Amino acid sequence: MRWLTGLGISVTVVACTDGEASHKRSTAIGPEDLRARRADERSAAFRVLGIDPNVRRLGLPDGALAEHRATLQAELEALTSPETTIVVPWEHDGHPDHRAAWQAGAAAARHSGAALWRVPIWGKVRRERPLSGRVARLRLSPEAESVKASAAAAFTSQIAPLGPGPLDGPVLHPAELACMLDGVELVLW
Repeated sequence: MRWLTGLGISVTVVACTDGEASHKRSTAIGPEDLRARRADERSAAFRVLGIDPNVRRLGLPDGALAEHRATLQAELEALTSPETTIVVPWEHDGHPDHRAAWQAGAAAARHSGAALWRVPIWGKVRRERPLSGRVARLRLSPEAESVKASAAAAFTSQIAPLGPGPLDGPVLHPAELACMLDGVELVLW
């Protein structure tokens, strides 16, 4: 996103869910507080990246995106044209919401003629199946690596415990975060 906005290309981020179910059994934070916190973390990360993209916050239920795929697809179709590139999680990412986002994005791309790029998120960390299709491995500059790491650090609800209880732990563990911050971006198309 930083690279594209630096080239003067308009970027719209579609926040499908607010991540409110990631710690659903936590006694330290409730879904509404987590929803607000995730939005604040996203804004902080954008500030670190030095970008101010348009954000369409859909507020669809975290963990149940598949049940709202038609709504997501309609939202994406309203935003796309043949000149658009839709970036979605990789279809084999191992998270049901990521798969639903891919399905909606792929359908919207077919409908509008937009390009579709797929990005492994959990698939980069927990590679249970080989990447298929055309894969671009984009090496980040040292400066871009540093900025990305600083932006990732803004997501404290993902990388740090939210409280002292056993269900308050981080979603993304240090070894997984290190893998995501390895200096290489993977894009499939």
